[in-house]
Parts: sequence; C-alpha cells; structure tokens
Amino acid sequence: MSDANIEFHGKVSLFGIIVLFIYFFIILILGLSITVFSLFISLNTEFSYIPQILSNNFNISKGLNIYSLALIGSIGSSLLGNSIYYIRKLYKFSIGKKFILEITTLNDKVENFGTLVYFISRPFFSISFSLLILIGIKSGMFILTGKSDSLNSNIVDVMMFINYFTGFSTGKFLKSLESKSDKIIDSLFNDKK
Repeated sequence: MSDANIEFHGKVSLFGIIVLFIYFFIILILGLSITVFSLFISLNTEFSYIPQILSNNFNISKGLNIYSLALIGSIGSSLLGNSIYYIRKLYKFSIGKKFILEITTLNDKVENFGTLVYFISRPFFSISFSLLILIGIKSGMFILTGKSDSLNSNIVDVMMFINYFTGFSTGKFLKSLESKSDKIIDSLFNDKK
C-alpha cells in the first residue's frame, strides 16, 4: 500500500509539526548512534579499541554478553528504521496538505493531542516490538539448541537487521499483532467440546 492511498487526516498545529520533525530527527540521531556503537562493538569482538576511545580504565566487555549487545543493537536499529519511516511520513503528509492546521475548537484540540500521541508513541512501540522479537528468537534458539549461551556475534547483526524493518513497519507490525493475537486468544478461550 503506497502512501498516496493512506487516509490520515490529523489535526495538528504548525508548532506540533515542527516539534514532531525535531523529535524524529533526535530519534534518528539516537538510533544511528546506538546502531553504530553496537556494530562497532560486534565487529570488535576482542573490544581492543573501545577502552582507548572512551577511557583507559573503562572496559566495555565486562558484563556485556551477546544478548545484551543484541538488545542494544536491536533498540538502536529499530529506532533508526522507525524514525526514517515517520520522518518520511510527516514529510509526505506535510507537502500533501493532509494535516489540518486550524486548531480552534475543543474537538480540534483533542484531535491535535491524539495526532501528537500517535506519532510520539511510535518509537516506543518499535522498541517494545524489538524486545518481543529478541525474546522470541532467544527462546527459539534455546528450544533448538538447548543452550542460550552458544551463539556467536552474528546474532547481533541478525537482530539488528530484523529489528530495523520492525521499526520501519511499526504500524503494519501492530496491525498484524492485533489480528494474530485475536485469533490466538479466541482459540485459547473458546470451548471446543
């Protein structure tokens, strides 16, 4: 489905649009920083350069296992994908005049608030979906191998790759999760006598 077919007419003030663009550019920089940091660490499995960069007495490898690194990288890449998608969406909505800028009535103010919450909450959704995917893959690996600590650093790259797309398609992931969870709950709680 292309953005031209999206029916979204939010009410938001010009100030709100500016705030949203700034917000998503901050999320973009944060996601990019976390992703690059995680990639740097996963490529440097010996952690030989990190103490020199940050401090002579600081050793990043203490307490940082492969799943911690996968978690950090997943969150970063999910935020990166999410911010790119929603900056693009805001841009297309802005030039397509899909936002209604006149906020005059109480209903307009409520709709303005709802539109802001819609956009501001999306990065948090993408982080929670990243956690869900990490837990799912980690438990799947445990079921398959019988051990959760037998993985190498490639899991970090795989998790970051998957979670970038999860962040980018947070809205679609949410819709899919809603439909699948309804089916699962219905099948669990329906009496099959």
